[in-house]
Amino acid sequence: MPTFTKATSGGTDLIEAEDLNQIIDALIGTSGKGVPLSPTAVSDAIAYALSVKNTDATNSRAAIFYAADGSVLFQADGNGVKASPDGSQSAAAVVTRGDSGTVTTEMLEANAVTQIEFDDVGNSGPTTTSTTFVDLDGMTMGITTTGGVLLAMFTGTFSNDTVGERVDVRLVLDGVPAANSIRRFNVPAANYRQTLMTQHLWTGVSSAAHTVKAQWLASGGTGTADGLLRSMLIAEVRR
Repeated sequence: MPTFTKATSGGTDLIEAEDLNQIIDALIGTSGKGVPLSPTAVSDAIAYALSVKNTDATNSRAAIFYAADGSVLFQADGNGVKASPDGSQSAAAVVTRGDSGTVTTEMLEANAVTQIEFDDVGNSGPTTTSTTFVDLDGMTMGITTTGGVLLAMFTGTFSNDTVGERVDVRLVLDGVPAANSIRRFNVPAANYRQTLMTQHLWTGVSSAAHTVKAQWLASGGTGTADGLLRSMLIAEVRR
């Protein structure tokens, strides 16, 4: 590893040009003349170990750090601070908790803000004669959360073969019915079809695997879920 040549303290050695030039070369980036700088022994409660200032009022370009391939790892200037998130991606603006604006995709891991699951799979035209809530075919979904807020939305088209009876739907999280999630319609004519939609927002959901279901019942007669016209979306909202 290259090092600086020290002059002998108290000796008769004269400082030669090459001794001075090695410092200058290291500071201005002369090829092949690099010497590691390590101001790590500073002990001062007032001053910073390193202070840099560019008095140019237009750009105030204070510092830039490069990777071996020339890509920017860190940059500080009058426009703010940019940094590479992992050393391989391009440097991007550093966003703080108080900032607002656009957060670029390279600054976020997949599902860092939300985690979404969607299901519209099931058998065509399932029926029920149950007067108590039972699971709706194809509308059971699992999600493993980091804990916090969970949103579920369901929509489906239903009918009943008996005038005056109902079809009800609701949402359930881990076997517990979601409060106020029941939606229903009264059948005005045999096999009359109606679309029902419901949603619920759970807060304080634990960090664990969870199961969300849509359930249904028929107050009488036979209820039918129309074809494949039903779907459910669940999303963990992390911010």
